[in-house]
Amino acid sequence: MYALGLESGTAMHTWVHNGHLPAPDDDLAADMYDLATTTMKQNHYEQYEISNWSKSGYNCQHNMQYWRNLPYLGFGPGAHGFAGGVRYSTILSPQRYMTEIGAHRRKYDFPHSPATDEASHITKSG
Repeated sequence: MYALGLESGTAMHTWVHNGHLPAPDDDLAADMYDLATTTMKQNHYEQYEISNWSKSGYNCQHNMQYWRNLPYLGFGPGAHGFAGGVRYSTILSPQRYMTEIGAHRRKYDFPHSPATDEASHITKSG
């Protein structure tokens, strides 16, 4: 569960900024979060992250991999992955992604590809 966040450059941000929609109410959002947390507990869901709940033993494995800095691969437009000590994302546009993947024949060091958009080397020490 995530609270609504207005992101710059989105239509909703513009509508709120121009007065066409009211701004999100922080107090209401906090009340809604409290209600959601109570409802999840009443239905035997356990909170294992700030925004995630699950039945016992059914935590999202991807999330657990991410928080433990364990590897996971991301394929396709806009995908994110972490492997070989590199956290990376791929090109968001499907058209650009396909163009880049199809145009390059050279070898790339794992986990990089022609569609890698951003990459950061991650070490255990930070």
